[in-house]
Amino acid sequence: MIRVTTGYDFILDTTLKKSKATFNIASNAVIKVKLIDVSRTVSLTNEVILDNNASGNDLANSKIIVHIPNSETTLISDYGTAVLIIHLEDNGIKETWEHEVEIIKGMF
Repeated sequence: MIRVTTGYDFILDTTLKKSKATFNIASNAVIKVKLIDVSRTVSLTNEVILDNNASGNDLANSKIIVHIPNSETTLISDYGTAVLIIHLEDNGIKETWEHEVEIIKGMF
């Protein structure tokens, strides 16, 4: 399971897929992420808009770098299983991907 440590930057490279295939993400697409609880009633972080020009992104092959800064993860006080939501708005089409994550308490 993917781990998120509170108080630290959360960085994940992931490839989004449609029907098990990669796809082209437009350079002007808006990609937002946030962490929510498993009941989907509480946001654990604010929404973060990703930088489409981040080092490591390969939008032509739907690979993105998810980055939730430590200023957001520091606010988390619920530990255990949560959900990472990735929301893509690309040329008027809105889509969402979800990843189960484990939130653990940072030690520093």
